[in-house]
Amino acid sequence: FNSAISACEVCGCWQAALKLLDVMPRAKLTPTAVTCSSAISACDKGERWNWALSFLDRWLTSLPTLPKANEVTCRAAINACIKGGLLVHALSIL
Repeated sequence: FNSAISACEVCGCWQAALKLLDVMPRAKLTPTAVTCSSAISACDKGERWNWALSFLDRWLTSLPTLPKANEVTCRAAINACIKGGLLVHALSIL
């Protein structure tokens, strides 16, 4: 799954990345911080910045089974905010 989500990141296939991420728990797999960062970056590259932020918010507030966000994850989310013109949101991540 990590490789597939990373491939989605490269091509900006944000819908596929989020779908794969959604399927992982049903396959009894736990996403890593890298997996989640790749999904956020896929949203960024697909110009779906609000989806990136929505996923990050959901991850931080209501998905306690996921690993904690790390520097890579926060950088991906900040990049998405900047590209989407959401500077206030970028500052809130810091």
